[in-house]
Amino acid sequence: MIMRGLQFRVGIAIVFVGTSIPALAVPLSFGPGHIYTTQYFSTDINEHSADGRLLTTVRIQGLERGEETKGIAFSPAGKLYVVLDRLYSGARLVAVDRDGAITESYALPVPTGGNLSLGKLDFADGGTAFVGTDAGIVRVRIGEPDSAQLLGPQTEGAFDLTVLPSGNLLMISGYALDEIDSSGNLVRRIALSDPNRVSAASSFFVNDLRGVEYDPFTDRVFVSMLGNSDNLFFVTMAFDFATGILLDIGNFTYGDDMLFSGDTLLLGSRTETPWILSPVDLSILGRLDGWERMFLTRNVVAAVAEPGTLALMAASMLLMLPLLGSRSRITRTRAQT
Repeated sequence: MIMRGLQFRVGIAIVFVGTSIPALAVPLSFGPGHIYTTQYFSTDINEHSADGRLLTTVRIQGLERGEETKGIAFSPAGKLYVVLDRLYSGARLVAVDRDGAITESYALPVPTGGNLSLGKLDFADGGTAFVGTDAGIVRVRIGEPDSAQLLGPQTEGAFDLTVLPSGNLLMISGYALDEIDSSGNLVRRIALSDPNRVSAASSFFVNDLRGVEYDPFTDRVFVSMLGNSDNLFFVTMAFDFATGILLDIGNFTYGDDMLFSGDTLLLGSRTETPWILSPVDLSILGRLDGWERMFLTRNVVAAVAEPGTLALMAASMLLMLPLLGSRSRITRTRAQT
């Protein structure tokens, strides 16, 4: 009886302690292949495993009053960057660390407000960032805090953009898909069409375009569209880059930001949990755990060992050399006998 009472009191103490100590925030891991998402009117970053499991949520620290998240992307150097917007009063591009602390900040000359879908970004190999705004594409040279520059009028209404292997930009506005050079000059307008009747539309017409990605392996362009025309509500489409001819189509409600990553195509949404799609036929491979998230990226930068780790590996190899030498001598002796 005394022991039973003691067990009861110990159990109550454990429950009390367990509910009174807040859970510790788990930092971002930046694991290779992991997926990271943001949402408009939000201040946090979600981290997901490669197969979509929600791993942690980190709130961005050091926000200015009224700042909320927009686009998100990794730089070629492996740093995570987020676009922060204060509606019509300004915006900036920031780098964040594992705990969500801001480590770099670049003021943008124009806000990314005006539409929820604005504020996406991509990086060129040299480390230059490009951010889509209603006024046009903003170019930022990483490492130069005052370098943000609005490109020409040809880039107005940039809902999304992606850097092509040539160094040019593929930019999507509400009704057009354009190839732009890195200075903002129009190279060509890609006329999107469906001569082979891949879609169910009797009269193919694109509008309310929102997201764009490019697959250099198949020379295909992926486009997401909200749309309000004939049988083209909430569609994501694959086009031939050279001709603009429709190759494939799928329906995804409020599909928006996209990221092509090898054998997968990620698709964010205003109202649904993001999809992991096959770039071959737009079939669904999986979904991200959690709730709706519009902007997304993936850590595709190869993991590099820390200097300390490399030193330990080198020391281990030095220690192993005498042993490897003795084993080699033993092997030769056995072979001779």
